[in-house]
Formats: sequence, structure tokens, C-alpha cells
Amino acid sequence: MASSFLALASSPSTLTAQGSIVPFALRIYIPAPAVRFFGRAFNGGNKVQISGSIDMSQTGGAAIEVRSRNFGQTLEYDLSSLNDVDGKPDWWKQPKGSPLTIGSGTQVPTNENLSAEWKTWGQASHGFLLKVSGENPLPAFAPAIDAQIHVGLRFAEDGLHYKLDAMHDGFPNFELHVGSRCVLDYDCVASGEGPLALGPGMDKRKTTDWTKL
Repeated sequence: MASSFLALASSPSTLTAQGSIVPFALRIYIPAPAVRFFGRAFNGGNKVQISGSIDMSQTGGAAIEVRSRNFGQTLEYDLSSLNDVDGKPDWWKQPKGSPLTIGSGTQVPTNENLSAEWKTWGQASHGFLLKVSGENPLPAFAPAIDAQIHVGLRFAEDGLHYKLDAMHDGFPNFELHVGSRCVLDYDCVASGEGPLALGPGMDKRKTTDWTKL
């Protein structure tokens, strides 16, 4: 799954006489092998992926294609089968060999919890809005991974430009590619955040002015 995501994420925009096919790919992932959260432990890795494309020769709903979307499987580990990791945050854990799995579940994607839709604003001729509400399917108390990411697109004299307005939780990591460019690369560890940053409200925001892809 990671290799297919990286292949799509690195795909350049396909320019044609009629316009351009612009791929996009969002990945949300926990950078640790395992994470401790309120006295319980869960696997790290990919948690949310959605990919698609915008056809710059079309407008409205006909311009956007969602190619894939999925939530990663959640595994709950027995805490006794995990180790702390020197130099990492206290929530970052490393399995002792093959950890003891005591639960598993996978959230089913719907248009309410994982979607990409046509949306423009301002001087954008094209655009899309990504919405994410990724819940942990095991503990009822766990807050969701939330994000709303708006990307505007337009042609200028020197090529295709984008504008970004991204809001998301402080945990985990968020990575968005548009064409061959990474337009959002949020690192929770570098930001000093951990699982408690999944609390209510999307408190991280990144905006850009018009920038060439």
C-alpha cells in the first residue's frame, strides 16, 4: 500500500492541449511502530489514505475523480509486549518481537468520514476539499483524526499554480502531494505533539498564497 501511494504521490501533472490531469494523494500516519494512549497501546503506520485527480479541462463534479480511499487496520497490543524507545517521546513504543495483539478493527470509509469533493474559492478556477474524520474503531472514548484540506488550482503564464488552506489535528503526521509536489508535510514529533493533540478542534493550520506546482 505504501509503495502504491508513493508512486501516485510522485506522479507529475499530465499536461495536454485540452488541460491537465492533476493527481493528489493524502496520507495520514503514525510515525512510531506502536503508540501508547490512555493506558492502552495500538499499532502505528498508515491510518488514512485518499487519492484522486482533478481534470483541468472539466469543471464541477465531473472534474474530480477519487481513485482510492481507505482507513488502515487498527491493532491493539498488550502493553507488556512493548518497550520504550530512548530519545523518543513517551508515547512512542517499540514491539518486543511480535507483539501480543488483543484486538483489531478497521473503520469503513464513507462520504461522511473520508471524502474528496469539488470546491473552489477566490481566484481558483478548480479546486477540491478533503474531509477526514478517522475514528479508532476499538476504544469508544478515542477522539477521531480530523482534517479539512482545501486546495485551489489555476493556470498562470508560467504554468499551474496551487493555493492551500489546511486545518488538522496536531497528531499524527499529515502528508499531501498535489502533482509531483508535497504541499503539506506535518511532523507531529517535530511539533512537540502526541496523541493528546487528537482532542477537540483542529488546532493546526497551514495556508499558502498562490505557488507554482
